[in-house]
Amino acid sequence: MDAKQNDKEVSLYLGNLDPKVDETLLYELFVQFAPVKSIRLPKDKVLRRHQGYGFVEFFNVKDCEYVLNICSGLSLYDKVLRVKKLIGGQTETPELDEDIGPVVYVGNLDKLVDSGSISATFANFGTFRKPPQVVPGEKSNHAFIYYTDFESSDEAIKEMNGKIIMNRPIKMDYAYKKDSKEKHGDRTERLLYEKARENNFELEQLKKR
Repeated sequence: MDAKQNDKEVSLYLGNLDPKVDETLLYELFVQFAPVKSIRLPKDKVLRRHQGYGFVEFFNVKDCEYVLNICSGLSLYDKVLRVKKLIGGQTETPELDEDIGPVVYVGNLDKLVDSGSISATFANFGTFRKPPQVVPGEKSNHAFIYYTDFESSDEAIKEMNGKIIMNRPIKMDYAYKKDSKEKHGDRTERLLYEKARENNFELEQLKKR
């Protein structure tokens, strides 16, 4: 077994990192559980800040597996960390955060509106990466639409916000990210999502809220 493989066996992937998280904070966190050899947060070349994921390397497999087992559900800045053991070539091409990509919120829907009617109405603007989701409410329904690109979601919001569906004016905007006060569609997310597509990531792995 070569040294490169050994490095992977003692390293963990950290996902869903808040922008405020840095190497020092992660070191101070994980050194409480086991001696830390290194911390790495790959940074975006344009924005010069980390891309929501990183890696922590330990000195032996036992410590690595121990930290993996006890860090399930751990949160930083109200965001639950995704901690996984590295496998294969994930060191250089890790999975992206699950909530990256175009997610559109549609509000004030009539109670009779279902996922089929939402699909029929909004399919003209682009391709869905997964079927729209309709969530029942007490007085009205709302829905989430998952497009494969931001051009489609931008156009749908521009053209359909305020339009009448079943005698109700609908409200459209980008949905809030999971466990966050930020909405989808910001500049950072667009850059990360486009980078993922250019690098031929499987879009099915970019699961959304």
